Amino acid sequence: MTYSVINLILLGQVIRKPVSAYDLAHLLDQHNLSAMVRISKPAIYSNIRKLLERGYLEGRITKTRRRPEKRVCYPTDRGRARFQELLAHFAAQPVKYHFDFNALIISVSQLPREVGEPLLEQLRSGLEEQRRLLQGRLREPGELSFAGRSVIRQQYLLNEALLKWLREFRGEYRTRMRSSI
Repeated sequence: MTYSVINLILLGQVIRKPVSAYDLAHLLDQHNLSAMVRISKPAIYSNIRKLLERGYLEGRITKTRRRPEKRVCYPTDRGRARFQELLAHFAAQPVKYHFDFNALIISVSQLPREVGEPLLEQLRSGLEEQRRLLQGRLREPGELSFAGRSVIRQQYLLNEALLKWLREFRGEYRTRMRSSI
């Protein structure tokens, strides 16, 4: 089995509290954590199925009066061991940063300033919007776990650093790029 960040997250959540795949997808979506760790709903369902098939989780069918049947996932001893293995693996990996907007940064110097500047403004605007969203999440009392709040704080600080970097980049861009007029 490969070293999957998704499996690390899923096993950790199920070890914390047995839960169905549907409830897990809802939990990650509700706290916007799925976007921060790049986990889609289809990936959650697919990986839960694989974790069940490989014996890392076991599923028990539960039914309440008002809800349809659902399979609640519980960790097995093998799943707990796999979780520890994944934790050790990812702790030992070099930190990688990947920002899709770097393709814009690399390419914008090929454009006249009048074309590139509005694109950089759009990027700034997107980062400002992200800042507002993250600030709002941090202000919600009691909604997030310690780990969830920590990840959102990390994203907020990273966003602040990117805004600062973009201001510096735009200043240098304006200085270096000549007008096409």
